[in-house]
Amino acid sequence: MILNVLLKSLHLLLKAGFTMASFKDAAFRKELKARDFLLQVRLTKNNRNGYLLLRKGKIKTARKAGSRPPDLLIEWQDSLTALRAMKTLNPKNFIKSMHREIEYGRLSIECDAVSLVWFLNVIKRMLLILHDSGLTSIVSRLAGTVM
Repeated sequence: MILNVLLKSLHLLLKAGFTMASFKDAAFRKELKARDFLLQVRLTKNNRNGYLLLRKGKIKTARKAGSRPPDLLIEWQDSLTALRAMKTLNPKNFIKSMHREIEYGRLSIECDAVSLVWFLNVIKRMLLILHDSGLTSIVSRLAGTVM
């Protein structure tokens, strides 16, 4: 159940962020539509998995990946750590925030370098578009409500 809450929270935050950023920036919208991306989220403590699928610019949750291997596996120490980290990510320092979580052993990431760079750049661009548009507070309020 906790994994479902984590996945739904991540899904809602990304959906809100992608939707608002896509509305503000046509190039960002085009970039999201250009690639299908499967993200696997795993919790170490109870060895549970869930998936988020980005397809044609839309994101949805999935219980199984099918035959496709994930483009990116994000493994959190536990759900509480993941929820706290997502709530406190700083839009201007996203990469540093993720790196800090990895350094403290609360997060591990498995993927090829191209997939990781693409995903981090998309998230960073989304956060910067929202910040520059004055919409960061809306997503922050949503994060506070969801988590």
